[in-house]
Amino acid sequence: MEKIDDKIIELLNEGNLEDLLIYISKNIKNGNISIIELYENILIPTLRKKECNLNDKNICVWKEHLKISMIRTIIENQYQIVTKNIEKNISKKAVVLCPPEEYYDIEARIHTDYLRLFGYETYFIGANTPYKDFYNAIDYIKPEIILIEVENYYNIIATHKIIENLRKKTDSETKIYVSGAAFTNEQELYKEIHADGYLDSYKKIKEVV
Repeated sequence: MEKIDDKIIELLNEGNLEDLLIYISKNIKNGNISIIELYENILIPTLRKKECNLNDKNICVWKEHLKISMIRTIIENQYQIVTKNIEKNISKKAVVLCPPEEYYDIEARIHTDYLRLFGYETYFIGANTPYKDFYNAIDYIKPEIILIEVENYYNIIATHKIIENLRKKTDSETKIYVSGAAFTNEQELYKEIHADGYLDSYKKIKEVV
């Protein structure tokens, strides 16, 4: 497992997307690594690790965007594998979204796959969600779970308002959770904005579904 981790990181750092996709696909197919291990042990830690070599300081932002773009492609490339493992009779629904002005949605996309693997018909709305449109669609979707990804700490106030509005719109059975870096240093902050919990991993999502 350690060698697979190292190789994936090496190909990511090289920007070698084609070889990276082939390598990951081969190892998942052979059972050397699972999608959960890929996400939890490699992709998420890589996303959260911010580093810049002094020799690359003029292109650090560009390299970071390239890395995120590659990781997004890796995740989308696993879609067929995820859907093969979804329960046949899906009766539960979930929505994963980001508040307005929140432009980072990679971990929200990963959490979408987790919910799908647990048998939820999951709607991934993505970054900078047009909240009014989503709010109007709640009666149509009728989700059991709403997960709001918040990376920017300054979006917590907006998220609080969204949760307050959703509580009026949904019944008591609908659970509203938050995730994202905005809560990393204050994980209990979710209580202050009246969310049902803070979910930042496959394990935590498994505990509530």
